[in-house]
Amino acid sequence: MYWHSGILFLVFFICATGNVAKAQCEDAKSTLQINECFAKELKKADAELNSVYRSIVKKLEPDDAILLRKAQRAWLGYRDAQCQAEHALWGGGTGGPAALMNCKLELTRQRTTEIQNTYKNQ
Repeated sequence: MYWHSGILFLVFFICATGNVAKAQCEDAKSTLQINECFAKELKKADAELNSVYRSIVKKLEPDDAILLRKAQRAWLGYRDAQCQAEHALWGGGTGGPAALMNCKLELTRQRTTEIQNTYKNQ
């Protein structure tokens, strides 16, 4: 019986967290594996965002770089608050950590694309 509920949880979680979960972590078979997968993907996405951000800041005029830094700090606050709110919906359940990381993963990837598109001519 426990095994069946674990499979149901996994199917529900993958459906609830969207395409990113399916694409990156569909082979995970346990909550621990899901969490490890999301942690790995989030680390890669953070590294990519940091690389793009640093590269663009170097190319900007000083005043523009200051504005981007300000925007990035505000975005980090937003991302963390938004994902904490999503995490809270799980009420301490085992899906909470993966939901938190998936939220951060999606928003981090979106931010990377946003910065690239905004500053593509710099």
